[in-house]
Amino acid sequence: MAVLVGGKASGVSWRQPDLTASVEKITWQLLGGKLFMAKEPSANIDFLVAGNAGIKKEVMQHLALALDIPMKDMAELLSLSYKTISRMRKTDRLGSLESSLAIEMARVMAKGLTIFEDVEVFRRWLKKGNRALAGKRPIDLFHTPTGINNVHSILVRIEEGVYS
Repeated sequence: MAVLVGGKASGVSWRQPDLTASVEKITWQLLGGKLFMAKEPSANIDFLVAGNAGIKKEVMQHLALALDIPMKDMAELLSLSYKTISRMRKTDRLGSLESSLAIEMARVMAKGLTIFEDVEVFRRWLKKGNRALAGKRPIDLFHTPTGINNVHSILVRIEEGVYS
């Protein structure tokens, strides 16, 4: 089944993750499950190893679908040119830094999904200005590790019942 991403058929489909699973399992599912890693990760170090090896373009496409953003925006978040990504085959791998950022985006999304318990509600939250982030949209902070960490901190505050 082809799904439209960024105006072009990507050949990558997306299924909603099991929101009752652990953050690690949801992260794995958001990254494409077996597309990302043959076996479900048993420890966080598995994500580090996968990031160092580089994730495939199709894994990045899967994450873009999960975040409901076009590939052009995903490329920008990963500090890559859209042209470069467009020329990549789906099995070509990203560098370790870009792969690590994508994995951390998925981890924050997984955390958010366990808190919000609804994919659409969480996607809207990501795309809406947030007072705790000086009015910035959480998704706009995903382009750096510091930004991702700030979004994660806000999610933890929400989980703990602190107005954020």
